[in-house]
Amino acid sequence: MNTYKKPLFIHWFYYVSAIVSYGVAFILLSLHYYQQHLEMSVGVYVLLIYCVVYPHIAFGIQYFKIGFNEWHERICMVLDVGLSGIFGNFIALFSAPALLFFMLTMTNIMLGHGLRIFLLGLGFAIFNLCISVFLMGLHTFDTVSFELNAVSGFLTLGYPVYLAYIINFRTNALKQSKANLRTQKNEIEAQKDEIEIQRNSMQELNEELNQLNEELATTVETVSLQKDKIEKQNDDITQSINYAKRIQEAVMPPAEIIDGLIPHNFILYKPRNIVSGDFYFVAERGQNLFVAVIDCTGHGIPGAFMSLLANDLLSDVIISRNITEVDEILNALNQGIREILRQQETKNRDGMDIALLRIDQNTHEVTFAGAKNAVVYITPEGLFQVKGCNRHIGGEQRVEKNFVKHTLPIQELSQTAFYLFSDGYQDQFGGEKRKKFMIKNLRKKLLEIQEFSFEVQGEILDKTLEDWKVRGKEAQTDDILMMGFRLS
Repeated sequence: MNTYKKPLFIHWFYYVSAIVSYGVAFILLSLHYYQQHLEMSVGVYVLLIYCVVYPHIAFGIQYFKIGFNEWHERICMVLDVGLSGIFGNFIALFSAPALLFFMLTMTNIMLGHGLRIFLLGLGFAIFNLCISVFLMGLHTFDTVSFELNAVSGFLTLGYPVYLAYIINFRTNALKQSKANLRTQKNEIEAQKDEIEIQRNSMQELNEELNQLNEELATTVETVSLQKDKIEKQNDDITQSINYAKRIQEAVMPPAEIIDGLIPHNFILYKPRNIVSGDFYFVAERGQNLFVAVIDCTGHGIPGAFMSLLANDLLSDVIISRNITEVDEILNALNQGIREILRQQETKNRDGMDIALLRIDQNTHEVTFAGAKNAVVYITPEGLFQVKGCNRHIGGEQRVEKNFVKHTLPIQELSQTAFYLFSDGYQDQFGGEKRKKFMIKNLRKKLLEIQEFSFEVQGEILDKTLEDWKVRGKEAQTDDILMMGFRLS
């Protein structure tokens, strides 16, 4: 087994080259004594036996017993090169065979453990050579000149040094490459661990996402069912409101009756939410013509309920109870609303604003009474406005006050245009600055359109309002009702 990190082929090369080296030494030593007809001493036989058995013993001990231990192997190699000094003298110093043996031994050392161990063994070999020469004398039997053998010796020593340099350079490159591969392997393993962690995290996130998708699907299904239910309820409510709209329109005087009583007129009626809290009233009682625009508290369904209640009460006061004075009509309306809604007991605050005209068709006298709302009339002399009282019909009233009747100083009734309206038109937000339209702009607009028929006036006022909303990107804020007319 290999106990330190060196390629296995190095150890096998050492084993084979040691066999070759000591085999060459065995042959050369035997030939030397055979050619010289020398008597071999016990020491020579020991050396011959050593050449045969040593490589196998050294390799066997390392491979089978202690493994390829680095320090034991270095000791063996130093011993090899050290003994080569003795063999060199026995074989004959600087002879060609001796140099071959020495080259093989040095190459083996260089391949095994590099330059440092080579130099150590070389020093040991020179030391052993000196001892051998001192004890045995100098052995020579080659006729080749000393100089040629010396050059051959230096070349032989240079060969393993060059080979060691190449091997060492390649080994360092392999070590660096191996270190780089180890670093890359560590980085890859770290990345693999990180990817594994991310994969686990992604798996957990996927599980959570799947759970959320299931919950979302359930929620979407629930919402879809609720949406269908709400849409059905909304359709039912819308149908009910549309039906209520038809009822509300049926309660108000039809266009045929209005056109019969007032041939020149327009009605700009724009509920905010299908049904409206605003309504108009036109009725004839004897020679008196009553025209009113009423703005009930709220809009939509609550306002529509109030409008139906107010319409019935106004009809009762004028037609059934035959109250004809405009101020008394408003007083009666106020008292009736408070009694019907039991406002003294329930603290209910609902009520209405109203602009009411009475026109005596015989005397052409025009009287007006208003609660918050005003009347605007235009004669050849100009535009005039009469304001109503600064109080509501119904609602909380700390001090009971009667409404005021105004008699309008009109000379030519047929040349006078009347305009009654709720506060929805002038309070509508819009325009570039997103402000209210304001009553002053409405009065200005009414003056500008006097040359047109009342039908065209209604269309102009409607378009003006829509443009005002569009420029300010505003929705309708309240119910809108305006009525304009002139008596022939």
